[in-house]
Amino acid sequence: VKTELYGELGNLADIQGHPDRAVQYARLSLDNLLRTGDTTGYYYGMINLGIHYKNLRQFDTAVATYEAIRAYAQRTKDDYLLVYVDLNMPYALLGLNRLDAARRVAEEGMSLSRLDAARRVAEEGMSLSRRMPESLQLRTEASKVLYEIAKRRQDFPAALTYHEEWVAGHDSLLNNERSRQLN
Repeated sequence: VKTELYGELGNLADIQGHPDRAVQYARLSLDNLLRTGDTTGYYYGMINLGIHYKNLRQFDTAVATYEAIRAYAQRTKDDYLLVYVDLNMPYALLGLNRLDAARRVAEEGMSLSRLDAARRVAEEGMSLSRRMPESLQLRTEASKVLYEIAKRRQDFPAALTYHEEWVAGHDSLLNNERSRQLN
C-alpha cells in the first residue's frame, strides 16, 4: 500500500508540475519495492522515474534509467515492459537531439512483432484492459514520437503521415473511451 501511495503521489506531483517532488516519491516507492524483494515491480516503477527525469529535462539520466529497464526486460524476456521503454525513451532521446536513436527505439516499439508479443503476455496474465493498453494506443503513441522526429528533421511529408496516423489513432481512442463510458 505504501509503495502504491508513493507512486501515485509522484504521478500527482508530476501532473501538478513538480517533477522534482515526483522523483522523490518515485524513489520512496522504488525503495519499498526493493525492500520487499519485488524486482519486477521495481523495474516497472522505474518507467515512471524515467518519465520524471525527462520532465526535469535530465535527459541523460532518463535515458540511463530506460537503458537499465531495457536490460532487465531483455534478460527476463518481458516484451510488455520493452514496449513501454520503447514508447517512453524516445522523448528523452529527443531532448538530447538524438533523432536517429529516438526513431529507431520508437520503431522497435511500434513493430507488430513486439506489440503482438506484449499483447500475448498481457492476455496470458490479466485482462487486456487492466494490464496493457490496446495496440492502437501504443501505435498512436509511437506515431506521435515519429511525428516529432520527422518535424525536427524538416521531413514534412513523413511528419504529415505520422501526424495523420496520430490524429486518427487519437480520435479512435477518444471514441472508444466515450463508447465505454456510455455502456
